[in-house]
Amino acid sequence: MTTKPKSCIQHPDKTPLVLLRSDYLEITGNHCAAKLLAIFEFWTNKLNGMSNTVREWIYKSLSCLQNELMGEHGVHAIRKGISVLEELGFISKRHNPHIKYDRTWQYKLEVDKVQKALNSLICQDEQMEDEIPPNPTVEIEPSNAQNSANNNIEFNIVPPKLKTKKEAPKPELFEKSEEEKAEKSNLMTSVARKLASAFEIRYQDAELTLRRWQTEWNMSPIAREWIAEKFAIIGFDPQILNE
Repeated sequence: MTTKPKSCIQHPDKTPLVLLRSDYLEITGNHCAAKLLAIFEFWTNKLNGMSNTVREWIYKSLSCLQNELMGEHGVHAIRKGISVLEELGFISKRHNPHIKYDRTWQYKLEVDKVQKALNSLICQDEQMEDEIPPNPTVEIEPSNAQNSANNNIEFNIVPPKLKTKKEAPKPELFEKSEEEKAEKSNLMTSVARKLASAFEIRYQDAELTLRRWQTEWNMSPIAREWIAEKFAIIGFDPQILNE
């Protein structure tokens, strides 16, 4: 019995693969960190599959990690990615406890903390899906008019009746002044610049990320925990995201 190939393309055995998961990118905010997280996940699974005993520590030099990333990131970016993972609590690192002169770092994937962050994303996505209203039904009514050429009946599309909720006018007391709006805009600009610097991304990407976080912060209480952790990294109070 022949086994079905996994891909339409046959690759050489043990071909290196750099994996970038969108969920890892979401919880880290750094492309290199997300790829490193996938590497540590792979080697944790590999080590635990090699023996019956639980093996948690992964021995990897910076040059080795750079090779596994196939040169996509330099040593500086890799150090930054590791620092991001440490600050988020997704990995721990140590030197060889048995050989004192061995200064190569060993890394441990904190599986529970990574899974907790991913579970928050899942709950957040499910909550946002529940808030999306179902597609309205369209009523079709036959009209009295008929097409004399082909005797086909014409139909009138009747738009669905939408229930509108009237919002109470906001008191002027709570409206922000132009000075407050300008101050909030300048503060968000400072946060975006710090975010771009801390996670080594473009300023435009940092702005988009910040807008998405602001939406998630105000819509999903579940997302506030991991957003607050990222704001702690860049040294800002996440309460500025309140609308």
